[in-house]
Amino acid sequence: MVQPQRMEDDMPPAPITPQAAADERELVIRAQRYEPEALEEIYDTYFDAVYRAIFARVGDHTVAEAVTGQAFLTALEILPKYHRRPGGLHPWLQYLAARELRAHGWRPTPGRHPVHEADELRGALAELTPDQQEVLTMRFLVGMPVEAVAAGTGRRRGQVRALQHRALQALLRLLAARDAA
Repeated sequence: MVQPQRMEDDMPPAPITPQAAADERELVIRAQRYEPEALEEIYDTYFDAVYRAIFARVGDHTVAEAVTGQAFLTALEILPKYHRRPGGLHPWLQYLAARELRAHGWRPTPGRHPVHEADELRGALAELTPDQQEVLTMRFLVGMPVEAVAAGTGRRRGQVRALQHRALQALLRLLAARDAA
């Protein structure tokens, strides 16, 4: 079973430099030809970050593995049609995984008696809207910049910032209510 690792250990590199963007374009071209080494490099580079984002939303290793695996299968199927988006492959793969969650109507059930702070936070996060969960997960658990989140969700940067602000305000209210109870 895949276990989440510390984010800084395996965070995929953001293609922010012209050279990194060119390298990623070349990787995508090779992957679109289904070259095994290119497909393996994409999987090795991005799987853990996508898995962590899904696990943070669902809190279940089995579900996170299944959703992440399905997202990569979907990516493989539609890779020939892929055209580079702002932020590159990472936000696209995050989007596919989030879409997979929504397609199956999966929404975590908040715990009634959290064992520790992570469970309490996960429970409060589960009470947010799916869009709010997605933005907070991509921004703070995966560590993606606003531009990459915007690219991955099909929103403008300002929309991402506004959604992030509303989500954080709602999360603070939920956590305060839990503390008061």
